[in-house]
Amino acid sequence: MISILHPLLLIGLVLAAIPVALHLLLRARPKKLMFPALRLLQQRRMQNQRRMRLRHIWLLLLRMGVIAVLVIALARPTLPPANYTPTFGEIFGLATIISLALAAYFACMTYWQRQRLAAVTLSNRRTYLRGGLGCAALLLAALLVAWPYQRRVAAEITSPAPAAFENVPVAAVFLIDTSLSMNYQFEGQTRLDAARTMALEQLERLPSGSQATVLDLAGEFPTVLSPDLAAVQNRLTSLSAQPVVQAVNDRLRTAIRFQRDERRRLLGGQANVTEDLRQDKFVREIYLFTDLAQSAWRADDTNTLAAEIAAEPWLGVYLIDVGIEQPVDVGVVDPRLSRAAVGAGGQVLLEATVRTAATTPSDVVVELWHASDGGSLAKRDQQTVATSREQAGQVRFLIDQLAGSVVQGELRLVTTDPLPMDDAAYFTVKVLPPLKVLVVSETRAMTGFWAEALNALNTVGGSYQVTIKTTAQLLDLDLQDFDLVCAINLACPPAEVWRKLKTFTNDGGGLLVCVGANSALSGGSIDPVAYATPEALELLPGRIKASLQFRPAQHLNLRDPKSPWATSLENLGALASLTDVDFRRYWSVEVLPEGVTLARWTDEAQQPAFLTREIGRGRCALFTSSVDSTAWSDWPGDWTIVVVADHWLQYLSRAGSSQQNFQVGDAVTLMIDRSIQEDQGLLRLPDLTQRSIARNAETSEVTALDLVKPGNYQVVSSNPSANTWTGFSLNLPSAESDLIRLDEAALDGYLGQGKYHQARDPESLSRSVSAGRLGQEMAGLFLSLLVVVFVVEQATATWFYKQDDAVA
Repeated sequence: MISILHPLLLIGLVLAAIPVALHLLLRARPKKLMFPALRLLQQRRMQNQRRMRLRHIWLLLLRMGVIAVLVIALARPTLPPANYTPTFGEIFGLATIISLALAAYFACMTYWQRQRLAAVTLSNRRTYLRGGLGCAALLLAALLVAWPYQRRVAAEITSPAPAAFENVPVAAVFLIDTSLSMNYQFEGQTRLDAARTMALEQLERLPSGSQATVLDLAGEFPTVLSPDLAAVQNRLTSLSAQPVVQAVNDRLRTAIRFQRDERRRLLGGQANVTEDLRQDKFVREIYLFTDLAQSAWRADDTNTLAAEIAAEPWLGVYLIDVGIEQPVDVGVVDPRLSRAAVGAGGQVLLEATVRTAATTPSDVVVELWHASDGGSLAKRDQQTVATSREQAGQVRFLIDQLAGSVVQGELRLVTTDPLPMDDAAYFTVKVLPPLKVLVVSETRAMTGFWAEALNALNTVGGSYQVTIKTTAQLLDLDLQDFDLVCAINLACPPAEVWRKLKTFTNDGGGLLVCVGANSALSGGSIDPVAYATPEALELLPGRIKASLQFRPAQHLNLRDPKSPWATSLENLGALASLTDVDFRRYWSVEVLPEGVTLARWTDEAQQPAFLTREIGRGRCALFTSSVDSTAWSDWPGDWTIVVVADHWLQYLSRAGSSQQNFQVGDAVTLMIDRSIQEDQGLLRLPDLTQRSIARNAETSEVTALDLVKPGNYQVVSSNPSANTWTGFSLNLPSAESDLIRLDEAALDGYLGQGKYHQARDPESLSRSVSAGRLGQEMAGLFLSLLVVVFVVEQATATWFYKQDDAVA
């Protein structure tokens, strides 16, 4: 629907008749020539009149066009928002028509010139040729270019927004991107500050009677629009950047649905008016202020949002880009520990990624700071790493001689940049008391390499206290005194043993069942029937079926990325050695529904090798070959079995496998040592503020929610002694500091091409809003067309008169 800002000026179109009057009143009078051949002059006079009449008609039309275009431009017409730019096909079609017309013209003129026609005849033919080709070209352009163009544009504006004027009240939703990338500083101002400033300016420009509300990426959405714009202003002022909780496109969808529901509610209140005559008294708009960092957008949403925007043609969507096109940032992200818990005196490997958004490579210095049990951080080490936009750097620090209950620290960048949020990464290592391990077998001698491995671990780091018992002694033991039980080649465990082991596991213990044969035996001494009783199947992750041979020998496949040990074993340099160990015998297993396979054999069928199952608060694992038999495998009694024993037992131990490092937004659940008797403690935040936290008496766990600040946290006693119970670290998701921006194609994919208005400053925002409310103003186009028509008219007139003089 076309609207006119100054419709009275259209009366000026009457002035287009002035050239007609001038044409009739000021017609050129025939020249009197003294020449004897009067008949020839009369004939020539008639030919000249026809030619001049045709030329003057063209000039007349051009001069009328100059006046008409000028009047229309001054009236400032507007059109509904649409893509009025001609497509490549339309431009190509118009160029083809013009080229064909010119080619036909020059071909005819060349042919006639070769015939050596009289000048008068040639001039007449040229005049008629120009008129005919011009009319034909105009007709073809109208049919082949103008008609498809208007159909395309009409399809885009078949459902235009209702006519709106500057004084109509607006129902506005101000959606502010509050992701942490909006803390980027430029010219002494964060991107959030820039967004807030522009939002406040736009809020002041809303017409009287408008209503508005504010939405960020984390807070709850208000239930109604507020007519109190001062309260909306205060809400805008109080916004702060925070980790992304919801993606920008999800929040934009929420805003669209809110506006739709509000409009339906308002129209539904007009029950006394027929539905087709009901009108919304507001112009509804959504203003999205963002830096276009793609990390704040959900990547798998490229159609549904655009469809929702297209379904609401009455809604204006304005995207205000406050980002920096060439950001500069260096960040240390994605800290990774080889293990989250280790025995006193042990060591862990800490890795992290250092990446830069700068266009030129640079060397970055990263420092390691850490302390134990909430003590003061001290610098321990530093590394220099080369980084570039194409290739991120990696740092590795070995942290040893761990003491206390928790060791916490951070990796710091020595340099600073406009985005400080990723200049540090945090970590926590839980220091464990020695785990009490019970090793059970038919005889003490049958424990073989496994007992030697545990003793070696105890010697190196004091991580384990090992007790070796026989199967007969197991029933007399109180398993509550142990953290882990290793059942090595139990030949025929009775139901009482399985029930006792299940009670132990259900209470939080870890159980490892290895089935193979003693080194002195050549065959299987295991009774598979004893492992298939109802009591056994309530505990084991799988049902063992038969002892089989590998021909040829196979290996453990520990390189699966889903394996909980692959990365750690690779970092320790043990993965290659372990995957080369030959296994000649194994037990075929039927995995139960509750079982999960963590490692398989490398045979064609990929038989299960290591299975696990959650039992209450504990875990039970089953290894389907021998850990101590040279008859079953070539597993050497060296450091490789020590590494495997450590990883398996740490995995089965809830304390050893507890997670201490989380991302902002995660629900944090931590295991508290059962020796602590208190049920109430304090959670100490990175800014040293504290809040109470309760321990679950049954599970001995504490849970912390809604933590949004990166850093190191401690859970301490509520007593004045403030003993540390445990600790954990929160880091930002690495995507938060990814400053790659969405390009125009990506935005069109999210929002729909031509379905939103984009701006970068208050002036362009004002123009976009005006175009969105009133339509696309065409005054500039008509003024440009006026210049073109005027130039063509002048050139045509000059050319015609020169030709007339030449002929005369």
